Amino acid sequence: MDNSHVKDYAYDASEDLRGISVYEDAAAVENALRMWLVSFKGEHIRRPDANGYVVQWLFKPMDEDTAFDIKTAVRVGIEREFTPHIEIYSIKVEPDYAKESWYIEIYGYIPVLQEELHVIENLRRQT
Repeated sequence: MDNSHVKDYAYDASEDLRGISVYEDAAAVENALRMWLVSFKGEHIRRPDANGYVVQWLFKPMDEDTAFDIKTAVRVGIEREFTPHIEIYSIKVEPDYAKESWYIEIYGYIPVLQEELHVIENLRRQT
C-alpha cells in the first residue's frame, strides 16, 4: 500500500446522515478484518482460492482442537492475504457454549498507519 490513508464501508451497512457509514484508517482496517473473518472461500472477485479461513471451522465441534485450528487459520490467513499488512500481537479464540459461538479477539499493529488494531468478533457455530 503506497499511502497512509485507508477507507472502507461499514460491513454491517449501517448508515449515517450521508448514507452507508465509511470508516477511515485503523477503524477501516478493523472493519475489513471483521468482514474477512466471516467470508467464505471464493467470495473475493477474481480470486476463487481467497478467503474462507475461519468459516470452515464453524461447522466443527466446539472444543480446544477447533479453537486451536481457528487461531491458526486466522494467523495464516492474515499473513497470506490480508492487506494492509498487520503485525499480530495476539489472537484469542474461546468457545462461548451458552451462545454457541466463538469469541475471537485480535490485537495487532498496522505498520502503514502506525496504529494499533483491536478486533473482537463473535461468530456463531454452524450446524
